[in-house]
Amino acid sequence: MKSSEDYPMTGEVEVDEAFIGQKEVVGQVGRGSKDKAQIVVAIEKTGSSGIKRMYVKKIDNASTSELQTIFDKHISKSAKILTDKWRGYSPISKHFNITQEKSEPDINFRVMHRGIQQLKSWIRGIHHSVDKKYLQAYLDEFCYRINRSIHKDEILTI
Repeated sequence: MKSSEDYPMTGEVEVDEAFIGQKEVVGQVGRGSKDKAQIVVAIEKTGSSGIKRMYVKKIDNASTSELQTIFDKHISKSAKILTDKWRGYSPISKHFNITQEKSEPDINFRVMHRGIQQLKSWIRGIHHSVDKKYLQAYLDEFCYRINRSIHKDEILTI
């Protein structure tokens, strides 16, 4: 299951990076983690609190060139994009309409954080774990399911 990727996101879009992997017993969390996979997430919002569409891409690091891939593949240049203050987004703002805000828990990026939590819960609940080699296929399936969920009335026709 995978999106056709024919329709770039428009309107209000949030972009952020996250990590997927097992809880670490010893070592650093977040950017210092060696055993977790890094992803970049783009969510097209519907209203102030809903997810219209979502795309997730596995990345090797949070460099501008890695982050750029989700912008080029899934986001329209006309979209109004909100990201955190990560420096990797600054060069991309030359070509996209990006606003950067400091990420403050429970104040902003609520839709993004909810989307990432849903993804992690889906992996833990359905698959329990995912090998990094197959992670992108699982991410594509999750996004396909989320993106099709707005078409529930078309699923069954009698």
